[in-house]
Amino acid sequence: MKYGLDESIARIESKKKAYLIRRKKRQIASLATAIVLLITVSLVTIYRLTGFEPVVNTTSGYGALMLSDEAGGYIVVGVVSFVAAVVITLVCIHFANKNRKDR
Repeated sequence: MKYGLDESIARIESKKKAYLIRRKKRQIASLATAIVLLITVSLVTIYRLTGFEPVVNTTSGYGALMLSDEAGGYIVVGVVSFVAAVVITLVCIHFANKNRKDR
């Protein structure tokens, strides 16, 4: 036998830790990529819906952004961003609970 039992167990545990670290780094990288993609899509959507013109063109006392006719895009982007954040949070909680059960 090339290694003793204690050395073999130590090597296996070392490789397991390295594997778990690589897996966590991949998860973090994929979540970061998803967040950057979501922000980019949100910004492009807002730009296409509003352009460079001012959103609110009113002189009344009700000139709030959400009372404007063009506020639909902001509401859609807000709802989509909220739903995406909830999904990302649930995925993170799932992976955290799964890792606790594996230990």
